[in-house]
Amino acid sequence: MEAGLRSFDRTMPEEINRLVTDALSDLLFTPSEDADENLLREGIPTDKIKRVGNIMIDTLVGNLDQARKRRAWKNSV
Repeated sequence: MEAGLRSFDRTMPEEINRLVTDALSDLLFTPSEDADENLLREGIPTDKIKRVGNIMIDTLVGNLDQARKRRAWKNSV
């Protein structure tokens, strides 16, 4: 769900894992336009790229009202 994200720091093992995983995948789910662009620059065909949005932000927005109702910060010491 995070295909195409890049730090552009190839000294990081995680960056190498991102590149290899995306190169081997048949279908790449991206969170954003810049991730799509990164994959296209790397030669990934357009038909393999599917933008699905940022699941972290979507989850936050979807649960924000419930979190606010809990008022957990009021219970902290």
